[in-house]
Amino acid sequence: MSTSALNTAIDTSVKKATMLKNDPKKFWTKAMLAGVYISFAVVFAFRIGDAFRATGSPATSLIGGMTFSLALVLIVIGGGELFTGNTMYMTMGGLDQRTSLKETLYVWGVTYLGNLIGVLFFTFLFVQTGLFKDIPADHYLLSAVTGKIGLTTGEMFFRGILCNWLVCLAIWLPLQTDNFAAKIMLIMMTVTSFFVSGYEHSIANMALFSISLSVPHPNTITLTGVAFNLLIVSLGNIVGGGLFVGAANWYVNKQGIKKEVTVYTTDEKQKVVER
Repeated sequence: MSTSALNTAIDTSVKKATMLKNDPKKFWTKAMLAGVYISFAVVFAFRIGDAFRATGSPATSLIGGMTFSLALVLIVIGGGELFTGNTMYMTMGGLDQRTSLKETLYVWGVTYLGNLIGVLFFTFLFVQTGLFKDIPADHYLLSAVTGKIGLTTGEMFFRGILCNWLVCLAIWLPLQTDNFAAKIMLIMMTVTSFFVSGYEHSIANMALFSISLSVPHPNTITLTGVAFNLLIVSLGNIVGGGLFVGAANWYVNKQGIKKEVTVYTTDEKQKVVER
């Protein structure tokens, strides 16, 4: 099943590159939708998480993770273009020589910017609701953002690696089953594990930072701190998704890719194709 999943992932990388080239408006729209979906899940997770945190519940992170997993469910099932997931897809396509380095970087760049535009659009709409106009400084969301900005460079980078390792597994594993319920469970369990563990996801951080900067917030939350976190975490996400999921799973499953071998019989040389 893993070889079939690899073929699917590689084919998907080609489709992404082709869509961006031939129908860029559709690709940009899907990337922006993914940013919106992530933002929906961030608000959902941190509003519920704050209620649990206020009671001193030890299940705060668990509930936050389970609710945040809505983001990847919406993107995978609903069809969005997520930067962190595309680090896996495009690496697999590139290693199999089905997509070029230029195409990979172009897909990554457009997806990242599209996600950002989607996040900013959602933030604008959300601010108009007034739901966070009186948000306290110790709210779960603001406390989380303050903690993220206060991390060291190394902490950001390595948490970014581990985060996207799990996020891309949440995309890779469902490719290996046709059961819809199983896909949802795999996504939820894997995303919840990254959230509870405290790892760093660049696009989720975009949503957190965008919202926190747009509502009353402590002076520890600064634009400079936000930009630095996104830079380092994004680099970590590329390593985690591209190297540890994309490259690793391409390597261990590449025997499933079409290849030619030469077979010798007693009286002739015959060429066959194996999968």
